[in-house]
Amino acid sequence: MLKEADNDMDINDVTAFQRRGTSRPAPSDKLPIMDLIENPNAAFDPPESELNHMKLRKLLGDDFDPEYMGIGRPIIAVFQPNGTVSLNNRRGRPREQRPNFVKEIGKPIRYGTHIRVPGLNMNSRAKQKVKKYIWNYTHCPVVYAWKDLVDQRGTLL
Repeated sequence: MLKEADNDMDINDVTAFQRRGTSRPAPSDKLPIMDLIENPNAAFDPPESELNHMKLRKLLGDDFDPEYMGIGRPIIAVFQPNGTVSLNNRRGRPREQRPNFVKEIGKPIRYGTHIRVPGLNMNSRAKQKVKKYIWNYTHCPVVYAWKDLVDQRGTLL
């Protein structure tokens, strides 16, 4: 049911209407990101002095993150140029080790020395199914794609 405060929301935006109140990511119509439009005029190209990658890296200082920034193309972008990656799943489940918050589900919780909250009151097989469900529901893999910001002439866009 819509409230009066929700009247400014576009009713045709079905994803926003259906996904409100959930912590799951919602699909977006704004993806993929549009390509940068390069001005063909050479007057807007940076001079050679500004293309020195060592100087630019020095200006960034501690803000340079080699995991997400780079001068050259990463090796994964060579093997998978369009950003497609095969996800590591086994029969629809994530391959990584379950995080601690999933492992601790069902165990009693202790606060100090006297207060104790009991755990789940179910058999171990049901607990395993609950843990598997929560791990599958909360697992959200991130796939990165390389966006080359240099045109054919070798200038930065």
